[in-house]
This record gives sequence, C-alpha cells and structure tokens, in this order.
Amino acid sequence: MDVSSWNTDQVVQWLNQNGLSMYFDDFESNKIDGTTLLSEDFTEVEQKELIPCIRDRVIFKKVLRELRNSVNHKRTSIYEDFAMNDLPE
Repeated sequence: MDVSSWNTDQVVQWLNQNGLSMYFDDFESNKIDGTTLLSEDFTEVEQKELIPCIRDRVIFKKVLRELRNSVNHKRTSIYEDFAMNDLPE
C-alpha cells in the first residue's frame, strides 16, 4: 500500500472504511491526497477545520496514526532488507 500515491478518491475510500464518510466533501474540496495525509504539515489545526466534531476527530487521529505507522514500518522493513542484502558474506 503506497499511501503517498493515493489520489483524493482513495483517501475518500479510506475515510469511508473508517466510518468518516460524512467528511468526503471537505476532503475532496481541499484536495487531500495521500501525500497530504502523510505530511507533517497536515497538523491538528488543519484537521480541526476539516473535522469539527471532536469525537470524529479523535477517530480520525487514531486511524491516521495507524496509517502513518504502517507506512513507516514498511519503509523501515525495506531499508532493513536492503541493508541486509548489502552485507558482505
């Protein structure tokens, strides 16, 4: 899953899978794509604008953290595999 290559439609599908479909329009109109989701610049301020309901924002933050962690874990695994392949025998 290469989240950084997701387009807005894929982000909207991800929102739907996580029970946040009521925010489709806001994410689409703001052109939130996978790169934006993963960006450190996509802060709580922006999240509050897109998701004003505190309960829903808590859910969003949790699933976003899980998504970012899964991406970071895959990157780490790839680098570890690459490093292991470069070891002299």
